[in-house]
Amino acid sequence: MAFTYGGAPETSDRDAVRLMINDTSTGPQELSDAEIAWLIASHPDNWFAASAGANLKASKFSASANAKWVGDLKIETSQQAQEFRDLSEKLRLIALRRGVKPAVGGISISQRETDLSDTDWDRPEFVIGQNDFDSGSTGDF
Repeated sequence: MAFTYGGAPETSDRDAVRLMINDTSTGPQELSDAEIAWLIASHPDNWFAASAGANLKASKFSASANAKWVGDLKIETSQQAQEFRDLSEKLRLIALRRGVKPAVGGISISQRETDLSDTDWDRPEFVIGQNDFDSGSTGDF
């Protein structure tokens, strides 16, 4: 199982995903380079890939025995699985929030002019000045 972590999350997608799921040491890593590459290729960005990676790590801990003894230390894998499920949810929420960009209309004059000239644009029901009185008009209001 190939493992690579170069410590450059700003330039390497693999390093960014590994950092987000805390899989950076050459010790007992849970995901191989091939698995990380698959996560990156099958998700829209590194945040979603990391969320899926944390979920995979949770599944691996859930599938293993509930407890391991290392000397006098007892490691509960069910607790580790829950921690990675929680991390997966947090990363997914971050990914969703990063994709949301508020739209505030009417701030840019050029954008407003572009909207008004677009024949396919759904015009609002109400606009400023729609009921302004034209002094040259002879119609009833």
